[in-house]
Amino acid sequence: MGFIYIISYGFLQTYWSPYYKVVKNGLNISVNSMSHQSMRPASDAGLLWHHPYTVFNKSFDDVLIIGSGSGTDTAVALYHNVSSIDAVEIDPVIIELGKKYHPTNPYGEPSVNVINTDARSYLMQSDKKYDLIIYGLTDSLTLLSSYGNLRLESYLYTVDAFREVKSHLREDGFFHRNAYPDRWFTDKLALMFYEAFDQNPYVLSFNDSNTILTLVGAPVDGLAKPAYVISTDVSAATDDWPFFYLRKPSIPKIYVDALLTIILVTIAFFVVAGPKSLYRINPHFFFLGAAFMLLETKSIVNFSLLYGSTWVVDSLVFFSILLMVLLAVYFVERHETGSMRMWFALLFILLSANYLIPLSVFLSHDLLSRYVYASLFFFSPIFVANVIFSSSFKDAKESNIDYASNILGSMVGGLTEYLSLLFGYSNLIIIAALFYFLAFYKIRR
Repeated sequence: MGFIYIISYGFLQTYWSPYYKVVKNGLNISVNSMSHQSMRPASDAGLLWHHPYTVFNKSFDDVLIIGSGSGTDTAVALYHNVSSIDAVEIDPVIIELGKKYHPTNPYGEPSVNVINTDARSYLMQSDKKYDLIIYGLTDSLTLLSSYGNLRLESYLYTVDAFREVKSHLREDGFFHRNAYPDRWFTDKLALMFYEAFDQNPYVLSFNDSNTILTLVGAPVDGLAKPAYVISTDVSAATDDWPFFYLRKPSIPKIYVDALLTIILVTIAFFVVAGPKSLYRINPHFFFLGAAFMLLETKSIVNFSLLYGSTWVVDSLVFFSILLMVLLAVYFVERHETGSMRMWFALLFILLSANYLIPLSVFLSHDLLSRYVYASLFFFSPIFVANVIFSSSFKDAKESNIDYASNILGSMVGGLTEYLSLLFGYSNLIIIAALFYFLAFYKIRR
């Protein structure tokens, strides 16, 4: 599972999980060279861990811990005599470290059910009810994919996800989440709680540095609800705009500066070093490349929501995309494609269906059927788009210019993907459709 090495200040064990480089230093765990979590017995855990079990003077029989990590949240639940615990953690290596090295071995208790999967996927597929649901260590510190701005936990922090949490709570159930020192993070969480549960959360502060948000499903005797004014200076994250770490829809300045630098360096390179022949582009292939990148990004986003943000899902997505490309090339090689008008018309119909039909229509099917139906639905535009590209490239008279134009268009499509930070992911389909219309308008046949 990994290798071990020793350096002067301690004994380190390094592992590679599907998501991170994981380093264990004693009872501390870092991921990708950043401190991440520690394996503590319940007696050494801080007030934040014990809060939901003490402040309401209530015992809990069934508890769900989302982002259970190496087991500290689970150890605290056991300390408070919870009779049944479902611990959901996405990273198999961190689970194994908890099983092997946690000082109280909470994952070895018969009352604990460890579930290695994406938490949002678990919420979608399970119908179990709980007395308490805790968001534990869900800050992944890593991106889901280089094709989008999503983090592994992005779809856990949306109003839609909180509504699913609500559906898993009993009538007198609780939902607990530690917040952050920054006030606007607390404002954003409180707003999302309010929209999902139709009530203000309890907001408790400790030492002016750590904030706890606990949402109560039913009134609690003897507990005065702290006043909290829902802020309008933040925007709630949704499944379409799943950017919990942005205050409002915007493109951060650091992104804008980086994108402008890339564009200027690229232009300077072509002006200074590029041959004159590269100054020409084929607009048809340019727009095909730009649109395809947006389709690919949207496919990854859709499958992450339907199946969870796991490495298996990513593998299935790229397998499906490459399969559609291969089938399109095979089709063009063996058959006459006819008029491009027909293929563009079919493509626009499929893009419209992808924009208008909600993902929820796929959730009623079993896992295998959902994968088959969703693949056909989301990847059929990719097949048609590649039929158009392959047919056009087959007749290309300047294949070097056409291919270079397509690659340049792909770069522009990748840059355009950042508009999702402003308008959400569903609107990428509209932008892709506009690029395909321009490709159709500029076609050379």
